Amino acid sequence: MADQPFSAAIVTPRIAAGLSPNARAKWLFVAAIGTLDWVWMNAAGFRFGDGFLACAAAACALAAIALVYFYTERDERIRDFAHFGAQFLALSLVMIPLEYLAVSTNAPLADGGFVALDQAMGLDWVAWAQWVSAHSLIHSALGAAYALIWLQTILTLVFNVHARASQRNSELWWVIAFSSLLTIAGGAVLPASNPWIYNGLAAVDDFQHAQQFAALRAGTMHVLGLYNTEGLIQLPSFHTVLAIMLAYNFRDHRWLFAAAVVLEAREGARSAIAGGPRRSRIRAACRAVVAAEHRRRSEPQPAAQARDAVRGTVATTPRIVAGASSAGGIRGCPLGRPDLARIA
Repeated sequence: MADQPFSAAIVTPRIAAGLSPNARAKWLFVAAIGTLDWVWMNAAGFRFGDGFLACAAAACALAAIALVYFYTERDERIRDFAHFGAQFLALSLVMIPLEYLAVSTNAPLADGGFVALDQAMGLDWVAWAQWVSAHSLIHSALGAAYALIWLQTILTLVFNVHARASQRNSELWWVIAFSSLLTIAGGAVLPASNPWIYNGLAAVDDFQHAQQFAALRAGTMHVLGLYNTEGLIQLPSFHTVLAIMLAYNFRDHRWLFAAAVVLEAREGARSAIAGGPRRSRIRAACRAVVAAEHRRRSEPQPAAQARDAVRGTVATTPRIVAGASSAGGIRGCPLGRPDLARIA
């Protein structure tokens, strides 16, 4: 039998039916944050610079690949990886402007309070940073771990798709999304500059993120460029949030989990000197992870409910079983599992 023509009348309903409730919730979340960005940017006189259009085009290209693989009912791993890639790019496209807009509120700096909190917990940040900087091997090793955080994220996504553990990617996506909101909210209410600058160890001109931070607060920066994006939030530490989640992602794989814990511990140690996170910032990041994971777990799990419903249908409807191919699966549903035909 010939395939149906690739027309909007056929494809549009299939996309709507093929997207899982979880996937629809992700795209609605992105649309909501994107709308907030657009309204805020127009009201505050901001505009997009280089990079955002190219990144949006890349997200659309990945979504198109996922659509083609969904329509042609081919390898679900390629479909899922392309779709998750589009979701992560889309999330970045809406969260980065929100971070910059939050800094532009010019709320009173909270550096003094963070330093006092560090001292109350027994941390001498200046001594710690100077000791690490004086040991070049340790400094370089920690710097490499810090710089590779996004490569680790991409490899984690690939591993999850290859292992057919797409629910892990969804888990990572939602925790990053909620943690980003908490991080950005913290940076808007309790902004901090940089402890290197605050303690007189460096100047604003020594850090690009400090220059952008100062320009946003002064109202002299209104063009947001993706290629020169910097991390501007000091509390909580988003790098620490991501490091915790990347290690947590491998909790069911003993050796990978152990390796991830060691690697992410190095990243956390480096984050204690790179951008200026204090001990309080790292502890706040841990709380952000816990809050985000609690928020994710408190929501209904539509994908699991859909799987249970489908399995119940398969068990009670002989016609579906009879329609299975000789290879043991319904067309487009690997291994006879119709739930896998939905885009996560």
